[in-house]
Amino acid sequence: MRHAVIRSLLPRGARALAILPQAPTLTSKDLWIEGRLKLRIERAERATQARVVELSARPKFSSISTVGEVLDSYGAKRGVLRVDDRVAAFYRLGRLAKVSAHASTSPVTVDPRFQIVNDDMLSIAPRLRARQVSNVLQAAAYIQLRNPALLSAVCKRGVHRIDDFGIRDVVSCVYSLGRYSATRDANYK
Repeated sequence: MRHAVIRSLLPRGARALAILPQAPTLTSKDLWIEGRLKLRIERAERATQARVVELSARPKFSSISTVGEVLDSYGAKRGVLRVDDRVAAFYRLGRLAKVSAHASTSPVTVDPRFQIVNDDMLSIAPRLRARQVSNVLQAAAYIQLRNPALLSAVCKRGVHRIDDFGIRDVVSCVYSLGRYSATRDANYK
C-alpha cells in the first residue's frame, strides 16, 4: 500500500527519468582517438622511466675518453655517485691529463669543474679503502696536483688502512709519492 501511494505521487515515466549508469555510446572515431591517447600515455610513461634510469645510472668513467667528458659527467651525476665512482672519476682524470714528472702541474687543475672533484676527494678521504688510497695518490701524481691538504688526508687514511694494502697498492703509493720530488716540493717531505 505504501508503495502504491508513492507511485501515485510520481509523474508517469519517472523511472525512465532516473539517472542510471549507462554504457557510453562511442563512435569509431571516438575509439580511434581513445587508442591514440592511450599510446601517447604509454610512450610518455616509457620516456619518463627511461629518463629516471638515465639520471640515476652511475657513469662508467673508465670508458670516457676526454677530460671534459669526465668533468661534465661527474658534475651531472654528482648526486648519485658513490665513493667508488668519485675515485674512479679522479683516477680517470689523472690518466687523461697525465703530465711529465718534471712538469709543474696539469692544466686540468685550474678548471673550476676540477675543483669540485678535488673538494669531493678531500671530503671522502677518511672513507677510502686501501686500493682507493693508492688510486687517488696515483691520479694526483699523474697530474702533479699540488694540494697538501688532499695529499695529507689521503696519506693519513693510507696509514689507517696499512694492513689492507696489497703489493700493487704499496707499489702504486711508492711510485706516486716518488713522482713528487722532495727537492722541488718542501711541502711533501
